[in-house]
Amino acid sequence: MSSMMLSNAIGAIRDWSVTSATKPAEEHASETFGSLVFGQPMQKKRLPAAAYRALRRTITRGESLDLSVADTIAKAMKEWAVEHGATHYTHWFQPLTGITAEKHDSFLSPNGDGRAVVEFSGKDLIKGEPDASSFPAALEYLKQVAETISALRANRGKANQVAKLLSTLSSLTNNLMRRTEALRKELEHDAGGSPERHAKHFRDIVIPAMAELRETGDALEVIVPQILWPLATYREMLFIK
Repeated sequence: MSSMMLSNAIGAIRDWSVTSATKPAEEHASETFGSLVFGQPMQKKRLPAAAYRALRRTITRGESLDLSVADTIAKAMKEWAVEHGATHYTHWFQPLTGITAEKHDSFLSPNGDGRAVVEFSGKDLIKGEPDASSFPAALEYLKQVAETISALRANRGKANQVAKLLSTLSSLTNNLMRRTEALRKELEHDAGGSPERHAKHFRDIVIPAMAELRETGDALEVIVPQILWPLATYREMLFIK
């Protein structure tokens, strides 16, 4: 009996491979190139008019994206991506080390009862990745703002608002430097050869330090003009021009 069942199974596999296999349809590169990109045509189709216009201003002019608008865009992007079978999204960046890197995150988040929900918020959408490129951009903008204040005061102009901007920039730049140095020291932690202690140190100390540094870099990316950044910002890499 088992021999007969095995023979029938082999015959079914053989027959399927002969009768069911079909030649895949030919696709032209001009038809498939960019077909799975959330580019301008898809943005216009999926987004409310106001959100679409705000997004285009962000991409073309470097304007900051309001979090409420970012939430709307993130929802549309998530739904579009999930419809195409996506479960993860990638943050691709190019630090000044001469190499590139990627950070992969999942749309799926555990909900506490053994299942998962699909999430992607505006906060996830507008995150940046601080690296050494933050320093020259922030310092150059600090210089420009300081020169603007000097010029206004020399001409007896009001510089209160610009002075507030200078104060914010100075605070963020100092925080960026301080948090970068703190993270560097934590990365040099000696776990005494214990993988467990090393893993706990990264979980409890390094990852929170990375989150703090990223928070400061995100704030600077919103304030510092796009043209001053020596590398592409996160939104430039996410939305193809």
